[in-house]
Amino acid sequence: MTKLDINEAFTAEKIAQRTAPADRLASLTAKVESGELRIVSDDGQKIRYEFLAGWDRGEYMTFDRKTLDVAMNTGLETDENGNVSLYLKDKPAWHALGTVIPGGLSDVDSVLKAGGLDWTVEKSPIRYLNPVTNEMEIFPRQYLTHRSDTGKALGTVGEIYTPVQNREAYEMLEDLIGLGMVCESAGVLAGGTRVFVTAEIPEAIMVDPGGLNDPIRQFLALLNSHDGKTPFVGLRTPWRIACGNTHNFALRDASAKISIRHTKNAKNKIEEARRVLGLTLEYYGELAQEETELVHTEITLSEADKLIAEINAEGWPVKLGADGKPSKRSETVTTKRVEKMHELFEFESGRVGRNAYALENAVTGYVDHYADLRPRGDLKGNRLAALGNAILNEDNDKVKKLTHTKLLTLRTR
Repeated sequence: MTKLDINEAFTAEKIAQRTAPADRLASLTAKVESGELRIVSDDGQKIRYEFLAGWDRGEYMTFDRKTLDVAMNTGLETDENGNVSLYLKDKPAWHALGTVIPGGLSDVDSVLKAGGLDWTVEKSPIRYLNPVTNEMEIFPRQYLTHRSDTGKALGTVGEIYTPVQNREAYEMLEDLIGLGMVCESAGVLAGGTRVFVTAEIPEAIMVDPGGLNDPIRQFLALLNSHDGKTPFVGLRTPWRIACGNTHNFALRDASAKISIRHTKNAKNKIEEARRVLGLTLEYYGELAQEETELVHTEITLSEADKLIAEINAEGWPVKLGADGKPSKRSETVTTKRVEKMHELFEFESGRVGRNAYALENAVTGYVDHYADLRPRGDLKGNRLAALGNAILNEDNDKVKKLTHTKLLTLRTR
């Protein structure tokens, strides 16, 4: 029995969403009633839904009553001829867009061309028309980044900002993976403000070799921005990036991450990136050993109940009211959270056995796909922004690390 491949599972679910059976509206209505979706707008012909759970939490889709078609946003750049800036090795993505190359590509020029990344980023002074003198003047210490191929403006940056070119990002990925690397995916998001390149890490992590044989598939992804808003980021992640969603998932589920500022020294961070991202045999051996030990750590239902209660209390502390008691809503959310983690634990127990590894997978599954994303404060009404905020603040990682540490203590019983 092998571990569920999240990339294949995600693709299968998205393809199912694109299929248009005659009872699709009834199915969507049922999901609204169950709390998986909510209706954002309905003009009589098209209904816009927001996902509240599952892979697409925080994202939107539109259903057309007349054609029964479902429109999903990929986030990928599409030019005036309908060409999508995406390269993939071997397998197409759920949206069936982009250029798929059997066996993949290694040559940097070929990858950049196939992925729509064969352009550079230029940096130019910002000029403005002085309303008093009616003359063009340069705005001091501020610059505009723009594409060399289309001239499209990407963002405003300061003096020390130095673009990390698409070619440089690919070459850094190649340096990290090593000679013979075959690129897994490369593409352009949000009109060129975001780009990515990924490759599969060749050293496989096998949990419980000779027994469960549960593989942990990992990719190395380099996420680059050209608008000055986010740093250059390297990730070790289980996701093969092929759209805007999987870009976010790769950030969310990264087991290691390094952020590098856009300066002239960015390319000199290879050794630091290799250390932080754990691209060493020592890292793989340690992780495989820990997860294998969790497989062989059996737990009873009462122990699982106790652990889930502890993880819930420490991972999602409840604020008490003036009367010293939690609100009714807090109690309801807590109850539903615990019930869902129990449900996921039972599923994982059937797959890998009733052990600590099953419980870790259950908590991870809950955090990734079901954790409450109710936007608050400035993010109120914007679930997608709330998801992004949770990713950047590493809220998900805190619960996952808490769970892993707590379960490892059971090995010495």
